[in-house]
Formats: sequence, C-alpha cells, structure tokens
Amino acid sequence: MKFRLKQWHIYTLIWLWVFLYPVISDAFGSNFQWSEVLNAWVKFIPFLLFFIVHSAIIIPRFPLPKRKVGYVVSTVCLLGIFTLYQYIRFDHVEHSMSEPPAMQDTDRRRMPPPADGSASFAPGPPSHDGAPGERRPQPPHLNKTPAYVMDFFIALLVLGCNLTIMLLFRMQREQEKAQLLERMNLQHELKYLKAQLNPHFLMNMLNNIHTMVEVNPEKAQEMIIDLSKLMRYALYEGARPLVSLSQEANFISNYVMLMKQRCSDKKVNIELSLPEFISEKIMVPPMLSIVFIENAFKHGISYRRPSFIRISLTLTDDSRIVFSCENSIAGGGSAVEDKQYGGIGLENARKRLDLLFGDDYTLDIKTTNDTYSVTFNTPIYDEKHPMPGSGR
Repeated sequence: MKFRLKQWHIYTLIWLWVFLYPVISDAFGSNFQWSEVLNAWVKFIPFLLFFIVHSAIIIPRFPLPKRKVGYVVSTVCLLGIFTLYQYIRFDHVEHSMSEPPAMQDTDRRRMPPPADGSASFAPGPPSHDGAPGERRPQPPHLNKTPAYVMDFFIALLVLGCNLTIMLLFRMQREQEKAQLLERMNLQHELKYLKAQLNPHFLMNMLNNIHTMVEVNPEKAQEMIIDLSKLMRYALYEGARPLVSLSQEANFISNYVMLMKQRCSDKKVNIELSLPEFISEKIMVPPMLSIVFIENAFKHGISYRRPSFIRISLTLTDDSRIVFSCENSIAGGGSAVEDKQYGGIGLENARKRLDLLFGDDYTLDIKTTNDTYSVTFNTPIYDEKHPMPGSGR
C-alpha cells in the first residue's frame, strides 16, 4: 500500500519530540532524575490541551476563510483563558516559594538574651564600611519577563504551527480535487470527441457505399458487411482507453481494403505499410489515425487524373509510433486550407492528441500545390511504459 502522509502523523511526531526532549537532554547529564522529567511534562500539558482545543474544536467549528470572525473571537478567548490560567498558576507558585527577608531580621532581633548576661547581638548585613548591625543597600533586582508572558508567546508559536500545517494540507487537498476534476473533464471531453468520431466515420462510409450502390450493387452489399465489422470495432474497441497496436493495425488494413473497392487500380495508387510483427503487449489509444486516412480517401482520389495515397505505420527503437499519410489533392492548387481540408475530423484529432499526450507528441501537416501529408509521432504503452491515468 502506498503511504500517505496525514496531519496527525506530523502532530504526533512533534509532540513526541516535545515530551521526549527532557528525557533525552537529561539522559546525557550526570544526575538524571525522573522527578525533573515529570515536572517538565506537567508544564507541557497546558500547551498540549491548548493545541487539542484549537485543532480539534475551533478549526473544525470555524473553518477558514468562511468563518473568520468566529475563528478569531474563539481563538482570542482561548488565548486569554490560557494566559489567565498560567498567570494564576505561576503567581501562586511564586508567592508560596518566596519569604520576605524583613521577617527573618525581626525574628532575630526579638530573640531573648543569653543566660550568662552577655549582650545579645544579631548580626545584620554589613554596612558599606563593614560595621556590624548596619544594613547595606541591596542591589536592585534585575527585571525578568514573567513566566506567563513567555508562555503566551509559546502558545502563539503553537497556534502558528498548527495553522501552517492545517493550511498546507488543505492546499494539497484542493490541488488534488482540482486535478481530479481536470481528469474527469478530460475523460468527458474524450468521450465527447469519440462520440463525434463514430457518426463522422459512419457518414463517410455510407456516402462511399451509396455511390457504389448505383455502380455495382453486389459489391455494395459486400461493403456493407465489411462496414458492419468496422463499426463493431469502432463501437466496442473504440470506447476503451487503450487497444493493442495489432488490433489498430488490422482495423486500418480492413478500412483501406474496403475503400479500395470503389477505386480504380489504374488511376489510383494506394500503398499501405504496416509492421510485419506487432507484440500484443503494445497498446495505443484507438482510432487516432482513421481521421487522416478518411480525409486522404475523401480529398486525395481523382477519377480524371492519376492520384495516390501512401499510408505507413512504423515502430521506432525508442518505443514510439510514427504514422504517416500522404496523398495527392484531387482538386489541385494551394487554395486548400487545413480547416477546409480536414473539417471537424482534423480538429477532433488535434484535440484528442492534446488531451492524450500533452506535450509528448508531434503533429506535422504539410500542404503543397498537389500533395497533402500528415505525420504524427506518439509514444507506445506497454508494461514498461504505462499510460498516465489508465491503470496500466
């Protein structure tokens, strides 16, 4: 299972280190005493309770930034209660441990004289000239920051660390949600593009068969049977995120063979080059190249002058696929523009390539006076190169 860091992991580690620090620091000393460690732990307990109330009650009750006023008011109240508790606690401890020195001097002066009649003398602090019985002026006490004030700033530090960790994890969750929504949107868009692809593919094929019905009805019947096989692949295999490259190559071959039936071998030269052996483990997104092949047959065939279509699919040594489709332009001239030539199918193909591969593909479209060529280079997916988000 993949380990996922959570907030309580960090909080547990921090407080473990806080409570283990007195043990570790005293363990290296010469006089280790558990009583001192317990005293330190007792001092840490108010800070732990302060953290628990802030983290488990205030933050869930008043989430930021929706309920900022409630959060600020409750946090200020919590800080005030904590500081007041620490003030009362330390003020009581200081009064119980301190004893006024004037009371000690008064007790000494009131001691009864000795039984032998000698004068009693309670030596007081020496004076400036060293004479006994005279008080030397005490040096003023150094101004020290009260303990409860220091605890207030430590509580602010605990508060800041808690807020920082909480906001960092919240930002991470928001990023994960955004990425999930983005992936869902991409999947919906891909499904929408595939839904556009099937009607577009079917429309072109029916137009071709309609032309053949008037010329050769028997061949048109054979084309309908072959079309049903292609549509089965488009409907079932085309709905999957990945198909084997051998299936895709077989689909391309069947489509080209079907389209050849309406072409004259004398005027149209059709060349198809596919790899001889393709491993079943090599996977590709389905029906990426069919749009370009459709356009080649739609715009590249002329019954008045010689025309050609050259289609190739190759595998490179760096685990990539190179598809190339070059055809003559039936009308001729450079007035044929990309958008007019490709229509919705070409725009659909570009969007699918962007969604599937991002920056990891190249698409090169060239148009001259009498030729039109398309070449794209995409990665293959197998056991060593899984497709992101495909689960492979």
